[in-house]
Amino acid sequence: RMWYDLVAESNVRTPNSCFVRIPPNVTAETNPDFMEELEKAVKSVGSRKVFARMDHASPKKNTPCETAADVIRNLNSTERTASEMRKVETSRTIMLREYVDDMSDHMEIRCFVHGSVARACSLDIYLPECPGGHHIISRNSSISDEALKLTLLSALAVMRSAFCSFLKDLVAATEYHDFVADVAFHRSEFGWLLGKYRQNSTARSKKVIDNSDVKAVREKLWLIEINTPVYMLATAGHYCLDNKAHQKILLGSVTSVLTYPCMIASVDGSQELIEMFS
Repeated sequence: RMWYDLVAESNVRTPNSCFVRIPPNVTAETNPDFMEELEKAVKSVGSRKVFARMDHASPKKNTPCETAADVIRNLNSTERTASEMRKVETSRTIMLREYVDDMSDHMEIRCFVHGSVARACSLDIYLPECPGGHHIISRNSSISDEALKLTLLSALAVMRSAFCSFLKDLVAATEYHDFVADVAFHRSEFGWLLGKYRQNSTARSKKVIDNSDVKAVREKLWLIEINTPVYMLATAGHYCLDNKAHQKILLGSVTSVLTYPCMIASVDGSQELIEMFS
């Protein structure tokens, strides 16, 4: 709960949320007083629908909930949240988040912070899903295509700078030094970015990025959630903790050899990854 309260007071965008505590020895769905409190909390979020999760775990499905009964049903539908609900001997916390209708139209980027430094970002790019993107870059293009690769690298360079700014603000807001953040960016905005750098051959060849583009991307980023550090429980995306080079990026000493945050992206589900470490 702490991170949301801190972020809500900063300039880091995140969906409106509220929290409902289930007292010890209370089975939520059979306690009328608690269900009434939960119903009021659902309405207090300020949107017609909410996404419900436990404070330490989310259900597998991003199901919209409109009532307290919907919330309980959804949390009990997935074992990782249902198991939390069953711990009646302790208090539990339900987190209600404003439901994002077009969440599937967003890219979800996993960002790694260690020692207060934005170390790395991992993302999946699906070109046909970017409005306009599939008109700019052929669906059948290969990452080995130099024009495509340069366009993607230029777009990723803009995103890198935007993520760096976003994560610095997040560290300042929370004073957390080691964490994993899931960040959203709309696919249409990424399509616009691809279009601009596809058409601008000078920017591509010289790897020059426009600071106004960085600012525009930064303003469109929003925080989904903050997770535990990667070395504790959070998954590492396209990074592998068994890979010594990746370990150094995520957890090692900061070095001038690398440009942070390092970026790894898959394109259209390809096994071949685009890496940007310098």
